[in-house]
Amino acid sequence: MNAANPADAQGQSFPARDPADPAVLRAWLGDVLLPYWRERTVDRAHGGFFERLTPEGALVPLDYKRMRLQGRQIYLFSHAALIGLDPEGREVAARGVDFVVRHGWAPGAGGFVFKLSLDGRRVLDATRHLYDQAFVLFGLAWFHRLTGSAAALAQADRTLAFLDARMRDPRAGGYLDAWIEGQAGMPLPRRQNPHMHLVEALLILAETSGRADHLDRARALVELFFARLRTGPHGFVTEYFTADWRPAPGADGARHEPGHHFEWIWLLLRYARLAGDRELPGRLADLLEASLARGIDRAPGMLAATFDEIDPEGAPLVTTKRLWPQTETVKALLAAYEAFGDARHLQAAQATIRMIFRHYLPGGAPLFREHLDRGGGSCVVDFVPASSLYHLFLCLAEYLRVLGASPLEAQQ
Repeated sequence: MNAANPADAQGQSFPARDPADPAVLRAWLGDVLLPYWRERTVDRAHGGFFERLTPEGALVPLDYKRMRLQGRQIYLFSHAALIGLDPEGREVAARGVDFVVRHGWAPGAGGFVFKLSLDGRRVLDATRHLYDQAFVLFGLAWFHRLTGSAAALAQADRTLAFLDARMRDPRAGGYLDAWIEGQAGMPLPRRQNPHMHLVEALLILAETSGRADHLDRARALVELFFARLRTGPHGFVTEYFTADWRPAPGADGARHEPGHHFEWIWLLLRYARLAGDRELPGRLADLLEASLARGIDRAPGMLAATFDEIDPEGAPLVTTKRLWPQTETVKALLAAYEAFGDARHLQAAQATIRMIFRHYLPGGAPLFREHLDRGGGSCVVDFVPASSLYHLFLCLAEYLRVLGASPLEAQQ
């Protein structure tokens, strides 16, 4: 099955069959989702990946490529190839790595730049964002996992050395959000989000390399999470901070994103398994229950999905619902099922997957609805970002792994 456009995929796997059936889901990923996005977003002329499609599936003619998207797509095709879902994934990922390393690594001080021209020959923005370093590290780690590439692992180590030299904050902990050559000072507000994704990259590096230093780096950020990033009456994760990791003044310090709560839960439970920390899962039970109770819309007649933003008491600050918080909800529930053995968590994950396919992937079309209004009836953006594939694919691959439907499980 090879869907040439969204309409071609309608009804081929869904809704007649259950998307929570691992066999159905695996076939949909390999036969519908991956071929569709590979055909439209892989830049065969210059290398790397395009950023956006229109709601009709046409390429949005942007004039740049961001390193964060390149890292996410390297991950996507590496993981897909590793679990046997994309026979072209290894080659596509290799071309992505070549593009990123050849064009995105800054001469001199090093680090990956923010934005390049489409052909990669011009740097459009040389800012080194922690977010970008984290996602290129993530892609390199997965490519190394797929291929055993010593060059990919060496580039990951060069990136970590750059972070140590230019972006580490030895006083307050963590890293600068951004670094610009020749400019002093710390950009504010500080954000937890890039630190979370750095943990994600470090855990894959630790799993793949078996090196203690990668896990030690992750451990330092896990300690930062428990010491400074959880605030408020329910221990929610704060998004924005001052230079010394106090919640940012005003509205920014009172914003919480339930999707990030769930993402942290998944990552920290993964860290606990890898580090052999038997006490850590119990320290997350309250955050999981509070996020499930307050982060998901329970109002009658509204889409029962995770909110984009809530306040410290759980009231919605933003009532729209992007795709990615739903996928992170699934991942947290799956991790909780593995950690605590409660079948209700698995059942809730399955129900959320069915909701995702009903509202964000109607009919099983590979072109998802990125951002819905509170009722779920309208999409509030006019484009489809390739960056969301990372969230969607990883969520569904985790589901297959937990249910024993992925060869990757035997390798972990």
